[in-house]
Amino acid sequence: MRLRHALPLLILCPAIWAADDTPPWLRSAAAEKLPTYDSKVPAVVLVDESSVSIDDTGRILTTDHYAVRVLNRAGMGAASAYKHYLRDTDKVRDLKAWVITPAGESHRVGKEKIIDLGVGDDALYEDVRARVVSAEKECDPGAVFGYESVVEQKSVFTSMGWEFGGRLPTRVSRFSLTVPSGWSATAVTLNKSGVSPVESGTTRTWEVHDLPFFEGEPLGPSFSSLRPRLTLSIFPPVEAKTRLGPSFADWSDVAKYANALHDPQAEPDAAITAKVKELTAGSASEADKIRALASYVQQIRYVSIQTGLGRGGGYKPHTAAMVFAKSYGDCKDKATLLRAMLRAAGIESWPVLIFSGDPLYVRAEWPSPQQFNHCIIAIAAPADMTGDAVMQDPNLGKLLIFDPTDEYTTVGHIPVDEQNSLALIAAGAKGALVRMPAAQPLANTTVRKIEAAISADGSVKGTMLEELSGWTAVIQRASRKEGGEKEYAKRVERRITDRLRSASISDLKTQDLPGEGAFRIELGFASPGYAQLMQKRLMVFRPSVLEPVDPLPFAEAKRTLPAVLRARNWSDTVTVKLPEGFDPDELPDAATFETPFGRYQSKVSIEKGVLTFTRTLTVKSMVVPPEDYPKLREFAGRVAGADQAPVVLARK
Repeated sequence: MRLRHALPLLILCPAIWAADDTPPWLRSAAAEKLPTYDSKVPAVVLVDESSVSIDDTGRILTTDHYAVRVLNRAGMGAASAYKHYLRDTDKVRDLKAWVITPAGESHRVGKEKIIDLGVGDDALYEDVRARVVSAEKECDPGAVFGYESVVEQKSVFTSMGWEFGGRLPTRVSRFSLTVPSGWSATAVTLNKSGVSPVESGTTRTWEVHDLPFFEGEPLGPSFSSLRPRLTLSIFPPVEAKTRLGPSFADWSDVAKYANALHDPQAEPDAAITAKVKELTAGSASEADKIRALASYVQQIRYVSIQTGLGRGGGYKPHTAAMVFAKSYGDCKDKATLLRAMLRAAGIESWPVLIFSGDPLYVRAEWPSPQQFNHCIIAIAAPADMTGDAVMQDPNLGKLLIFDPTDEYTTVGHIPVDEQNSLALIAAGAKGALVRMPAAQPLANTTVRKIEAAISADGSVKGTMLEELSGWTAVIQRASRKEGGEKEYAKRVERRITDRLRSASISDLKTQDLPGEGAFRIELGFASPGYAQLMQKRLMVFRPSVLEPVDPLPFAEAKRTLPAVLRARNWSDTVTVKLPEGFDPDELPDAATFETPFGRYQSKVSIEKGVLTFTRTLTVKSMVVPPEDYPKLREFAGRVAGADQAPVVLARK
């Protein structure tokens, strides 16, 4: 029900205070004695409460109480409220806010401080709006900000969710649901066990206490997959006449609902059919046709114009004919256009609803379209089609998963933040919630070849050729296009200089190979202080020359969050011409070790004055629980130790 958005705080005029009518619940919360928090915690939420009441017609009335104490100046921005609503179906009936100063004086924030604004880049078409009040400038450290709101809504579905708390520590978070007599509701609590409702008549209340401050950790999961949340599916009696939308007993119901919205919109018209013939004229196979059509739709401009959201407009795509004529659309529009073009080419496909940005977010326990924020497609794949994004479905056969919105991920691959996530294939009765493909390490490979020479003064000069594939290539492809050639060159130079002290680069060349799903970087480099001279007799250096990017940044001794490893493979071959007048004195031992997290192998050899260093590292795709972190950290330490092992040369 409640949306939390990270919106910019408003610059408002000084407050004009109204008469004090501070409610007892806020005074009580402000009087509570708090535990001591770490200095990095900016504020603490004292009360986070929402009460939802549904009447016989399906009208939803939501009353919220919220209070936060500012702990330091970094927490002053927490003294604000954003009540989102849909302008065609919802209404903010009331919004009041108060400030209690550190000295205990209480004031109500004046009505002139409450404003209404559009949410989104295009306020003309954006149906989502927000009633906003901010007391940031009035809340010094120690002050308490609180508000009450009442919002009247109509829901597209008979389902809703509540998020217990946020990133700030929360003393109490509470949600209540009241439904008419004869109605039923099923509830599932995610990411927190032992939360049972207290029942009183037709009202149920869920409550949690003392939620901790959320602080991210390297390669940690997204907060969206960790935040405790309550999911509710509400079922009116069959005979009830309500304004609420459909109910979903299982994922088959959701698949049928989504299919009914999407499928009629994907019919090709004459213009689309003519364009398909043009684009596929030179295609030698069905796979070539798919690539040609997919590439075309990827270049269609992404524009999201959402209207009629309160009546389900946000879930229904525009017609393919309209998207083609306008040459823009959002994710579901682009998916619909590609489906229409594939249909004109005689290739079947289905919409896929997915959550973009967090592969761990969607849960099978709650059959609801409200779990998804993105739309991609599943294409009936030809027999010879291969790639990371190919999967076998028990009902639909061999499928190619493709995201038409991602302009950098080529056919045969799937964006890394969508891999291994649960998604709904909206194929009507044959549809189901399935797990998306996950790329194997070799599909995301960095192959690096370095040829260098070290001089007697310790300086080094050489060339590097780096070829990336899979999502590692996508990152470089996007970086070059979005930042431009000059900015991209600066980023590459920074990456090299971070690995090699006082380095400079020259002759930078890049080559994008989307047909191969690859990206190539070639450059020259030089550094005056690469090898260290000791007592004018010994020379010490790392054989990797350009120190590898740390794939396992786990230096901290303890960890509280799971570690999310992405499948990846590194392969380095380095040849170094040694300076004349020096012989090898000490070489790193060959290293080979394998763990559940991955495999490492390295070797150093010298022949005819040339050192050869080879290194391979494979990291598997997995979520490592905190209790297994010591073993993961040990693996990371062994990798770092082998990478850093020095070569020692002695002057003849």
